[in-house]
Amino acid sequence: VFHQTRYKIRWNEPTPLMVQLSLETNSDLPPPSSVKPFPWSEKLDEMSEFNTDYLSELLHVKELGHLEIDGERHLIIPSSLIERFVSTCLPHAPDLSESEWIQCPSDWSKSDASILALLIESTSELFSLSERSVYITAKESWKAYFQVYMSESGWGQGEVVSYDIHTFETIITFPKTSVTPFSIGLAAGIWQRAHGRKFRLIIHDMDKFIQLNICSLLDYENVS
Repeated sequence: VFHQTRYKIRWNEPTPLMVQLSLETNSDLPPPSSVKPFPWSEKLDEMSEFNTDYLSELLHVKELGHLEIDGERHLIIPSSLIERFVSTCLPHAPDLSESEWIQCPSDWSKSDASILALLIESTSELFSLSERSVYITAKESWKAYFQVYMSESGWGQGEVVSYDIHTFETIITFPKTSVTPFSIGLAAGIWQRAHGRKFRLIIHDMDKFIQLNICSLLDYENVS
């Protein structure tokens, strides 16, 4: 809904390297159906939304219409649109609820656990493909990476509760929002990049927060 008007979106690819999107006003479209909130965003309220007003000072509109922050192209997507898109993907998501690398709360449905695992895995792999450097030696190291890689880029926010410098086990809390799966995926990707180990995630539902425990999927012997 934009200006209280429904639009039909047309996708056209005139060449393999060009995509054209057009909007057509359509008053015959029914109002959008409601979306059932996911367990990681059901407590969303105005206080838990991350304030991104300062981003308007960093964004630069280029001649071709795209947005840039410090020379990197950015795409801005409303979080409510992500929630709706993910909801429509539920019937098509593979069953990942029994994956050994992630453990969700027992009262979550298999479909919710599966789509969460899929989003986390996709986001962490996306980060692993980047050339962004990560060097974590203490709990304080996380703050700078979260600020630059997560908060300033619209991936949500997280707070590190504890970090074990010997086992690298990390506990992080995230406010419940529609982008929380992406925040978790990014945190997992940062952890994996920093320690060179495949992660195992244990997720706890804590009222208005999601607590994430990150540890190593395999057993390693640390060498001093």
